[in-house]
Amino acid sequence: MTAMTRRSFAKLSALAGAAGAVGLAAHGSLTETDQAFAQSGVERVKHHTVCHNCYNNCPCWVYTEDGVAVKIEGDENGTLSKGALCTKALNQLHLVYSPRHVLHPMKRVGERGTNEWEAISWDEAVDLAATKIAEASAFGESVFVHDGRGKGAVAYEAFAEEVVARGKRERDTLRPAVAR
Repeated sequence: MTAMTRRSFAKLSALAGAAGAVGLAAHGSLTETDQAFAQSGVERVKHHTVCHNCYNNCPCWVYTEDGVAVKIEGDENGTLSKGALCTKALNQLHLVYSPRHVLHPMKRVGERGTNEWEAISWDEAVDLAATKIAEASAFGESVFVHDGRGKGAVAYEAFAEEVVARGKRERDTLRPAVAR
């Protein structure tokens, strides 16, 4: 241990005096808070769900405060994960609440690579997808639509069926023009 010099004693004394002054100045500031406000808190609700970021569907718990997800943790009873979550699952809060999160269909308006987009309606997006599928399938009969995750969610299947149905109608109108 080093010996205390006169200089280090003066520094320590000044630091202790400053800490004491700050402590005295702050004394009572928290006790003056409205009692009703101090006892009210945000209600945290625990929801059981699964992560949908890959095909494993790991069970997890999501905690919400005022309807906003604030924490994700693994379910210790999960048969595969045993309470552990991967980085993709733990990143879901950032993904959902990111200012860059796409909330509605977007259509490119500039040249490819310029990152220029405009928001469009779902009907316009389905019509555009159907038209592109019809153009591609005007030369053949088969169209393969897949969500890339191997899950086949009901909402996705309904969307795919609608796109394919509109695409077939569009293709049938395009075929005579292509055959010429």
